[in-house]
Amino acid sequence: MHPYSTDVNRLRLVLLVLAVGAILLAWGLGHTLSALQLTAPWWLDTPAVLGFYGGLWQLYDRILWQLGPVDRTLSGVPNLRGTWRGTLTSSFDEQTYDATLVVRQTSSRILIELRTGASRSHSYLAGVSAAPGPDEGLRYLYRNVPDEGATHTMNAHGGSARLQFSDGVDTLSGGYQSDRFRRTHGTLRFTRNERRSTEAVA
Repeated sequence: MHPYSTDVNRLRLVLLVLAVGAILLAWGLGHTLSALQLTAPWWLDTPAVLGFYGGLWQLYDRILWQLGPVDRTLSGVPNLRGTWRGTLTSSFDEQTYDATLVVRQTSSRILIELRTGASRSHSYLAGVSAAPGPDEGLRYLYRNVPDEGATHTMNAHGGSARLQFSDGVDTLSGGYQSDRFRRTHGTLRFTRNERRSTEAVA
């Protein structure tokens, strides 16, 4: 998985909330130890806030950001995680093929994998725009590798894709364009089949 950009500008608020939460948890730990008449070891006293902060960030980044209450008040990042089924139409032969889009995502990292019967592509750079308008949607750069049994006309190549949201965030549609060596383009359309990708988030 790799980092991705987004136009949702709430990270400072998220970090502030996590910092306050970490301080409160550290205070609660100290208060509990004091009530039990226990003395915290030297290595627990100062790093406790940092430890709680790191734990809260991991919890938020992997799970909390996509939950309804947190999403509406803090995150705001569109949740694209899941398995999407749809079609790909290529300018190379004007044929339409079944395709699957698998998105693994946290609040800070993402990986988009497009699968057809002949090849697979993986993203290495991506951006998610949540603001309504012409730029709303998912954009990414990818590397494509043909399967071993693919036709000899297919070669490894790169390209870009742009997909817009509709039906909330349960339909993605748009197109792709391969690099200057392959020089093909096409349309993509997907509907979310599962809200959780089959692969675990790394």
